[in-house]
Amino acid sequence: MNPTTARKLTSADLAGILEGEVLDGALFFERFLSFEQAFFPQNPPDEIDAGKNIAGELFYLCESKNFRWRDLLVIDTETTGLSGGSGNFAFLLGVAEVQADGLKFTQIFLPDFVCEPVLLSYLSEKLKSRNLLGSYNGRAFDWPLLETRFLLNKQRPIVPEEHLDFLFIARRLFKNSISPLSLSNLEAELLKRPRVGDIPGELIPQTYFDFLITGNPYPLKKVLAHNLKDLAATAALGLFFSHWAEKPEKAAGLESPLGRFLLKAGSVEKARPVLERKSKEIRTEEDARAAFELSLSYKKEQNWEAACRLWQKLAEESTFPVQRLLCLRELAMFYEHRKKEYPTAFACAQQAAKSSPISNSWLQADFARRRERLEGKLSRDSLHFGRDK
Repeated sequence: MNPTTARKLTSADLAGILEGEVLDGALFFERFLSFEQAFFPQNPPDEIDAGKNIAGELFYLCESKNFRWRDLLVIDTETTGLSGGSGNFAFLLGVAEVQADGLKFTQIFLPDFVCEPVLLSYLSEKLKSRNLLGSYNGRAFDWPLLETRFLLNKQRPIVPEEHLDFLFIARRLFKNSISPLSLSNLEAELLKRPRVGDIPGELIPQTYFDFLITGNPYPLKKVLAHNLKDLAATAALGLFFSHWAEKPEKAAGLESPLGRFLLKAGSVEKARPVLERKSKEIRTEEDARAAFELSLSYKKEQNWEAACRLWQKLAEESTFPVQRLLCLRELAMFYEHRKKEYPTAFACAQQAAKSSPISNSWLQADFARRRERLEGKLSRDSLHFGRDK
């Protein structure tokens, strides 16, 4: 068939060219890949073995407390525009389902606008059995767009009980080390799998419009391949993040941001060993932040010995002024309210004032009020002591 033909192709014609099946006018593509094929297709044998080991330790990401990977449905859409709005719709939906030995990929392609209800109905059915949604930037883009399309088609969307957007986790872990945090860049930097011959995402809407005008389906092969790569990369990132959350000691170089992430996610017992090791040698501001947040976790449990040990260490050794001042503030509060040792509390407040100019207006006002209050308490104690004599 001549690729430049303008003849209107039937769904059966398109299915033959693009190697799919017809589903109520839409095109349906299904593929299964083992974890090694999906995540490490071009890597050396030792890394493929590593992929097998990681795949064997799948568990549900610690941010979610009620679901497991068997409930996860990874989604990615290709749309007629790169921004939101009721005029934008998804002409290609890709979903990935995690299974015991690999990933099952399904793609629904719309050769015409009128087929949109087929795509939406398929997604609704999937969400009935898999109520945990996974995506990369899906909270801000893919899912709001799909919700709008459900409403415009007078369909009631089945809202997933939880949505894991791996972009948010990537920001926590890599915001200071990888830029930009695009999915393809993370795939190259983290998974060591740079994309070759991939169609840029910004060209995909025009590729679809060209197909609608000319009827030429051949450029769509790259769009389908791009969507499949996005699905595999999103699932791979979720797998890696969950593996590190389960075994933080294997996330070399990410101890501080990963430890902070685990603390916020509620996995305190997994976070503490990682952060304790890192707090012994604080080199970066991220390390200092992580050590301070670790101290607050001890404070929450009223483990004052462990909390004070970290506060004292940061106050004496940290070269990062904000964390040092925050620790001096915690020490001042501890000695004032817990130990009732007002001279020590006042000394901490004074040390904060003398150590460096306080640029933070909130901290500056806090230490000023604290010193004034402690001066009053010390004066009253001195007066009572004089009367007792």
